[in-house]
Amino acid sequence: MEPDLLLGIQNHLGKYLNGKSSLQQFRQWFDVETWGVAAKQDSPVRQIAGEIELRLAEYTNGHLSESELRSMLQTLLDRERVVGHADHKSIRR
Repeated sequence: MEPDLLLGIQNHLGKYLNGKSSLQQFRQWFDVETWGVAAKQDSPVRQIAGEIELRLAEYTNGHLSESELRSMLQTLLDRERVVGHADHKSIRR
C-alpha cells in the first residue's frame, strides 16, 4: 500500500500543480487518503504527507500565498521524483 499511496500523492499533487485539479480537490483526496499516516512508523509516505500537511497549514493560516504554496509543493514533488528515481535505480542493480 505504501508505494501505491506515494505514487497517488505524487500524481494528485502533480495534477494540482499543473492546473488539472483545484487545491480543494487535492485537499479532499489528500485528507482522506493520508488519514492516519502520521501514526505509522517513519516512511517516505509519512515524510511527504507530513511536509505537504505543514505547507497546507501555513497556507490556510495565511503564512503563505497560493503562489508560494505552489512553489514549495513543486520543489517537494521534484525532490521526491528524483529521490524515487534514484531509489528505483539502486533497487534494479
